[in-house]
This record gives sequence, structure tokens and C-alpha cells, in this order.
Amino acid sequence: MHCEQIWEERGGIWRLTGKLEHDDVMRLILDRNLDCRFRKAEYLVHDFLGATDLVLSEGDLSAIVDNEADIAGLAPNLKMAFVTDDERFDQLFERFIEKMQDCSWEIKVFREFEAAYEWATRK
Repeated sequence: MHCEQIWEERGGIWRLTGKLEHDDVMRLILDRNLDCRFRKAEYLVHDFLGATDLVLSEGDLSAIVDNEADIAGLAPNLKMAFVTDDERFDQLFERFIEKMQDCSWEIKVFREFEAAYEWATRK
């Protein structure tokens, strides 16, 4: 797994490649949460176009959602975009969105990076 993190003035982009597992995802989330730029972020775009596999159990997903819900107040009204053209990831992202529905974040899935970035950065 490799992740290129790009912080911009109002948000961030994460380009993820290779095989991702629970520990990889949690490490990325924790690192992001500790970064002072996260508290000012209006958007995050997670680009999974280069990811070859995403291995998460239902328990892993619940742990991720619990963590994200706990810190949602640090970056209220955040726009979070997931970008993937891999149908295997669709169900996972849909479950994540469903579990996060009580959160103030707006979360969407896109097939193209440009569309996700345009949506996320639009005020």
C-alpha cells in the first residue's frame, strides 16, 4: 500500500495504490486526525483508482466508522469523496456512507477523479 497525501488550502487529496488492509486504513485515518490541517479542512478526496484490493471485514468497517464518527466534530460539514472504478469497492463505500448518515459530513462516491474534485471543492 502506498498513499500520496496532498494538502491544499481548503482540504486534502489522498491517492491510494496497491492492496489496502484495515491496519493501513486506520494508520492513514489516525495520521490525518493528528494533522492540524484536518481541523480546517472543508473536503477530502480519497482516490482509490490505483488500489488493487481493499480488504476490510464488517468489523473493520465498524471500527473505521466509529473512529470517523468520534472525530467528525473536529471538521464539521466536511465533504468526503471516494473515487473508484472498481465495482468491488462499491458495496464497501455504500455501507460506510450508510453507517455515517448521522454525521454532519457529506459523502459521495465517484467514478472519475475530476468529478469528485469539482464536487468536493465547490462551496
